[in-house]
Amino acid sequence: MRTTARYVGVSVTILLEGEHSFATTTPALRSVARAVLGHGRALDLLAFRCEANRIRLVAACDEARARRISRQLKLTLRGQIPPEQTFSSTRVELLRDVWHLQATFKSVLSRSEWVERVDPYQEGSNLLDLLGLRVVGSYTCSTVRAWLPRINRALLLERLGVDDLGAEDLPRAWHTLGESTLAVVAAPDLRERRGRLPAAKRAAVKVASPVLKTEVVARLLCLKPRTVRWLRRDDGERVDPDLVCAITLQLQLRAALAPRAGLAGAAGALLPPTPGKPTGGRPSS
Repeated sequence: MRTTARYVGVSVTILLEGEHSFATTTPALRSVARAVLGHGRALDLLAFRCEANRIRLVAACDEARARRISRQLKLTLRGQIPPEQTFSSTRVELLRDVWHLQATFKSVLSRSEWVERVDPYQEGSNLLDLLGLRVVGSYTCSTVRAWLPRINRALLLERLGVDDLGAEDLPRAWHTLGESTLAVVAAPDLRERRGRLPAAKRAAVKVASPVLKTEVVARLLCLKPRTVRWLRRDDGERVDPDLVCAITLQLQLRAALAPRAGLAGAAGALLPPTPGKPTGGRPSS
């Protein structure tokens, strides 16, 4: 984008009429995230958040482009909301300078009571992409580095609600292997065979193989045991290291947030960490 004397970016809010929510379930939040991130590259997207009846975005683009892409995004979202629900007018705010841009970025990614209750793992935002826990919107990392160099990993972890991720000795919630695999590619169902989900399953088998039995991995990933055994014999050349890293971090995140997400009783499923040092999270600044 060409910086003008008037503004350096935009804040966009897409609203539903009334009190209807865009998404109240994790699969629905993933679908919204996939839609936003699918259009976000054309926006030079920095951050987004789906919360109740609104989707907030902050982008390093001009107003005309923001309105054009927002219209396209609403057409995509149209298929994900009930036919009786309608959109309100899209709000576009011009951001005067980099400090305004940074403050809006922080505001968009702030936590709220709704987020804590409905989206504790924050799949309805790009925090996961900025921290290496999802690969769909990894392009937003370079955009944030270019426009907001003062945004660091510590701030993003604070917004996520954890102190650290990626350390070798952190526990992993192995019982969430299936959900973690879906989360890294924003897929709603393990039975899907399209997109990057098959590659994510391959990576999940690699992550879990040193710890979990074949039958357990098969059950958690909705695979047949013979498929898991075949994937375990893979020499690793076809396994995406970014997906391996993202699944490892997802397992650690879900262990760290288990009490907040109402999973305190699942502590018995937090098995010892996989031997070997996991790859670290994606740099965010």
